[in-house]
Amino acid sequence: MGAWGTGLYSDDVASDIRGDYVDLLRRGKTNEEATKIVMEKDYPEGSEEDIPVFWYALADTQWNYGRLLPEVKEKALYYLEHQEEDDRWETEALANKRKAVLQKLKEKLLSPQPAEKKVSKYNFYKCPWKLGDVFAYQFHQPISEEYGVKGQYIIFRKITEEYTWPGHIVPTVHIYQWIGTELPSLEAIQKLPILEILKRRNGPSKFLFTLGVTSSRSVPTKYLTYLGNIQDNQLIIREEKKDSIVQYEGRHWKVFEDVFLLWFSKIVLGQTDN
Repeated sequence: MGAWGTGLYSDDVASDIRGDYVDLLRRGKTNEEATKIVMEKDYPEGSEEDIPVFWYALADTQWNYGRLLPEVKEKALYYLEHQEEDDRWETEALANKRKAVLQKLKEKLLSPQPAEKKVSKYNFYKCPWKLGDVFAYQFHQPISEEYGVKGQYIIFRKITEEYTWPGHIVPTVHIYQWIGTELPSLEAIQKLPILEILKRRNGPSKFLFTLGVTSSRSVPTKYLTYLGNIQDNQLIIREEKKDSIVQYEGRHWKVFEDVFLLWFSKIVLGQTDN
């Protein structure tokens, strides 16, 4: 077990249980459904020392959210009342600290739990762009002035989609090796080379870039111009990615200009940090 301290959640198992349980509530699962899933997913089969930790974390988290189930409380109290020597703690001082933590937990579980706490549900973003949609993006951030391209455009096309935690579906694009002020036609765009985002001495090169988006508000629509749609065999349906290896880089929109201009200057212009 990965314990790095005597605290209740200074432990990989406990931390995972709390995270998974709350995540399930935020996905709309009932308390009973979330408990069942956590039991199936996180219960430490075959690890005797982790079993008490499982019940401690689940009981404490449920109590904090006003959802402590009787059977979970019973299990946690059983292990709290039948504590054995724990050889994970190298010194007596650490062992005593852990005992104090567990004593505090026992007192907490025997006290009335708070009212059921409201849990806000996730608001997932789903990219509305179609596969093959082509956009021009206009540089506008301060860094583009340093590179002398403020007000100019680059062009990218949505090639596929990527699932990002906790459930956002974001666009993955090809970026064309082009910067300019006069936007080209779709016919001309099809003849442009694709920017190789990251050159590697070993392993495949990357040409795909995933735009990190958590809400429609984070998309800089003011600086995006829709140019049309290009359909060809490069497009990848998200469900089909299971059978293919897709190499990509990913960044949030906020730093898009920074990372793109760095790549472009190094790869296309051959500039170095020196």
